[in-house]
Amino acid sequence: LRDYDKANRDYRQLQNLANKNNYRRMEALAWQRLGKIAARTTQYEEATVHLIHAQRISDSLQDAELAAMIGNTLGILRYVLKDHAQALALCQTSEAALRSSQYPANYAEALDHIGIIYGGKNDWATAYRYFDQTLAIRKTLGDKYFLAGTLSNLGLASLRLEKTSEALEFLTSSLKLSQETQDMDLQAATEYRLGRLQQRLGQPNTALGHLNQALQLHRRLGDKRGAQAD
Repeated sequence: LRDYDKANRDYRQLQNLANKNNYRRMEALAWQRLGKIAARTTQYEEATVHLIHAQRISDSLQDAELAAMIGNTLGILRYVLKDHAQALALCQTSEAALRSSQYPANYAEALDHIGIIYGGKNDWATAYRYFDQTLAIRKTLGDKYFLAGTLSNLGLASLRLEKTSEALEFLTSSLKLSQETQDMDLQAATEYRLGRLQQRLGQPNTALGHLNQALQLHRRLGDKRGAQAD
């Protein structure tokens, strides 16, 4: 729902409560979530500090799965900060550790992050393979929010690989799900990708409709950089 202030307050409260009651694993998870929120709101230094707190606790607990989850979050943060080599190393290490996890959602997130990093390196064939693995897991989990994001990523990878029919199918499915979950961030990104796809298909009027929708969504979100890009 994009209410990051409330989410931040809630996880702060959880972190304090866990600390007072010596629930160390829960405290580490709270720090990890706080790191994610800080990264999502572009407070990257704060995100790094939160994740280091989480990492120190997981090290003291010698909890391999917890360490992998935190490492995966650190990896995507390094990607945002343009350190692709470190990002890939962290996420690949996490992916290997999470393969046997009893929580497949964590493994799917690691696969998804690796796909994103390969996309950033312009290796769309490899990115596609990781997104496809992510999709198979997220379909079984049935979480529309995460499924919509994976479909949009597959749509983008398909578009870059000139698989226009697949791209249209993935992006259309993603847009429908993101509308159902009211994820305006993803709706905006997917509308933009559909606009670019329709341009490539020689449908300028349809393309303009999607790009205008992306622009309006970015304006509603207050995302000036996204609005300028559209």
